[in-house]
Amino acid sequence: MSSKPLLPLGEARAIPSRGLTQETCERWGYTIGFDPYLQETVQIANYRDPISGEVIAQKVRTKDKDFRFLGDTKRAGLYGRHLWRDTGRRIIITEGEIDALTVSQVLEHRWPVVSLQNGASAARKSLAEHLDWLNGFEQIVLCFDQDEAGRKAVQSCAT
Repeated sequence: MSSKPLLPLGEARAIPSRGLTQETCERWGYTIGFDPYLQETVQIANYRDPISGEVIAQKVRTKDKDFRFLGDTKRAGLYGRHLWRDTGRRIIITEGEIDALTVSQVLEHRWPVVSLQNGASAARKSLAEHLDWLNGFEQIVLCFDQDEAGRKAVQSCAT
């Protein structure tokens, strides 16, 4: 299987424009680093294997909100899954990585939160792939954007 090589992990820093603290970024492995291919500083969502904790994939975000995925994207799964137990009362699923960090920070990192790797358009497929894990929770809360794609995804996934 060919995959694009990973970037250096980067440095966890606060993201004031999004209200995210350095502690939140450290906890989630959301970092700032240099992308030699793009020749610019980028935000890096480091996706980890839920068992080993090893970084297996990265979603790279540019200042213009362009994205690219590196590494073993098929194994990447839900962003943040490695942070939580396999069961619980409630899990919150967001559309994007920054959304997950924000919700987690607002809830003082007390409730499990994960995000989809490919946004609302692939939500149903992504959740179906992780249904065994998600069924370990009593309640699944979908916290998607209120645009047309987000609303359609919520309806599709709720069934």
